[in-house]
Amino acid sequence: MPNNGLSQDQRKWVVFFLLNLGVVPLIVVRAESVYSGDYMPFLEVTAILFLLSVALALKAGWGLCGKSTGGNNEKGDEPKLLDFLRFFLLRYFVGEALRSIYGLYIFVLFAVTLTAWLPDGFENGNVPFILASVLYFLSSVFFTAWVYGPPKRKGSDVEVLVFPLSIPNWTPENLDPQKDPRVCEKLCRNEGTKNIVVPLLAHLARHPTIRTVVFLVTDTVYNGAKRFPGLKTEEGREYIRALVKVIETCRFYWSNYIGTDAELTVSFKSEMFNCGEFDWDIKWDDLEDDDVEIDLPNDDENGKNKLTVRFVRIGKANNLHEIKRRINRAFSKIEDKNSSKVLFDITGGTAVVSAAIILEAIKGDYRAGYVALPQGTVGVEEAKKKLKSNDINLPEELMEKCPIAGMVEEIPISVFSFEDIANELQKYFERAYGGR
Repeated sequence: MPNNGLSQDQRKWVVFFLLNLGVVPLIVVRAESVYSGDYMPFLEVTAILFLLSVALALKAGWGLCGKSTGGNNEKGDEPKLLDFLRFFLLRYFVGEALRSIYGLYIFVLFAVTLTAWLPDGFENGNVPFILASVLYFLSSVFFTAWVYGPPKRKGSDVEVLVFPLSIPNWTPENLDPQKDPRVCEKLCRNEGTKNIVVPLLAHLARHPTIRTVVFLVTDTVYNGAKRFPGLKTEEGREYIRALVKVIETCRFYWSNYIGTDAELTVSFKSEMFNCGEFDWDIKWDDLEDDDVEIDLPNDDENGKNKLTVRFVRIGKANNLHEIKRRINRAFSKIEDKNSSKVLFDITGGTAVVSAAIILEAIKGDYRAGYVALPQGTVGVEEAKKKLKSNDINLPEELMEKCPIAGMVEEIPISVFSFEDIANELQKYFERAYGGR
């Protein structure tokens, strides 16, 4: 939500003016007498500042109270001011003070209010001064919440799915709709438990806004292993082509429930696959490029119905540092943009790959999720129960057609919780100095 049409820098100047203006009554009182002066004017001004700061914060999009997860959940709960205090205030103590004059100014106000005014008020039993100091401190906090605004909600507008490739436990023939007319029905209910295909299908059913699928490719998947020839060969690339073909067949299978009304036509022209109104563009050149850069889809260049497959080589499957470095380099263009549109899947791949993904997903507003598939078939009621437990609604018809869509679990991944950091610092000092 816009902040009255003012830029962030302009809002900082407004706060700077208001907070300085609020100190004027205190300066006047203390010029007369530090201990016995009348602090009621200061209390009245700080009360006005407090009400104004809360009103501006609410207008900026923050909620007042209630249970919330700070906008980090799929349900899109309204971010609350309590979340600002819990998750974001630490940033202004240890980060913003070193990055901007405004941050340093707020830090000084915090220090003066908490270490000078409040102790003076308690020492002299000056209730109006104590209340005024508390209100002034809260005003500076809520004005800062207005300046920076609430985090953007994370809804279902996932545009980029990042998916680690494993060695397939299936062959292209297993996914051929012409050989098995029930292949989509089976996949959508996890019959046969085919890796890669079922989790990928679940994400695409859950998030129909996905327009780019980025496969993370280890050296093993690229070079081949066991009965898989590897993506460096044409035989290995047939697996990806079969995967794309069956996914688009299945998307048509539930098309009426995700807003796709096109008739299904699958054609193989070069590396473009046309299935109804969706075009899949497979970027094989990525496999030979060590400096692949992934960006958010561009409607002007690609069109809204173009679905692109990209590849990122991540090296050896057991080298966490190298995997993390390559993922970071590939997504560096997105990190400073709307990274909440990127969803990392941790269902597939090795444990090391999943760990590297989680470490990268911590940054920015990246999202992470997995598909909680049981050993056997996924039933409609089981999927509905899972959705209900997460308080998420999907079309009834889609759940009937593809129950695996209900098995996608999105997990909050963040290190910016004040409580977590405080607890870790406490445990660190206990470990380091507890025995001395």
